[in-house]
Amino acid sequence: MADRHDSEEVAFYYGWTLWNLNKKEQSLSEWSQLLQSDDIYYKSAAAYFSGKYYLDRHDGAKAKEFFGLVSDKANKSKCAAYCWNRLKNLK
Repeated sequence: MADRHDSEEVAFYYGWTLWNLNKKEQSLSEWSQLLQSDDIYYKSAAAYFSGKYYLDRHDGAKAKEFFGLVSDKANKSKCAAYCWNRLKNLK
């Protein structure tokens, strides 16, 4: 279990670093690893940043897919709340 958590933590921080270095497309591979995480913090961050990537590219349908993955958990994490809000505004 610790190994999985460690690898998810690395993927999260590497994805975040790539995103902040404006290597957003490259960060998608890190976020995709976290979309199946049991940790809502990691999963919701991955869903938000993946959805934001597609929203910024004017692909609302693809963005909705990602935001919808965690929007029902808006009370569990800040990024899930962001997803819920973005999804609500895309309808």
